[in-house]
Amino acid sequence: MGIGTEPVVVDRNDHISNSARFIRHWYRGYNSCSRTDLVFIPFEKSQLANKRLQRDKKAKELEREKQELAEKERQREKEKEKERYARKPDTPPANNSADAQISGPAHFQTPHSSTSFPHGGVVGVAYPGLKRQR
Repeated sequence: MGIGTEPVVVDRNDHISNSARFIRHWYRGYNSCSRTDLVFIPFEKSQLANKRLQRDKKAKELEREKQELAEKERQREKEKEKERYARKPDTPPANNSADAQISGPAHFQTPHSSTSFPHGGVVGVAYPGLKRQR
């Protein structure tokens, strides 16, 4: 601590008015100007106390409304999530049509088409190294 005496807890009434009182919590000696030395306490029936009470009620009301809105938003999100899952099935429905039974690639062609054979589709030509059967 700097110059002066060490603070002492005294908790005494320093000033009393019609609406409030000031209680000195710390006594630091002569010429103390620290704000933490005094505690302001309004009387219960005073305008100051009523204003503080109304301010506190408004703050609590706003906080409660914020919590309610947040809860409603969470409920909406849950409902949207349920709707998304209700609309979208987990597995696709079974398809029994002929299109679903094709097991090859989409460009699969019949064995007699020209693209089925690497030698250009000429039936009489064999691969090199293979003997031709008659």
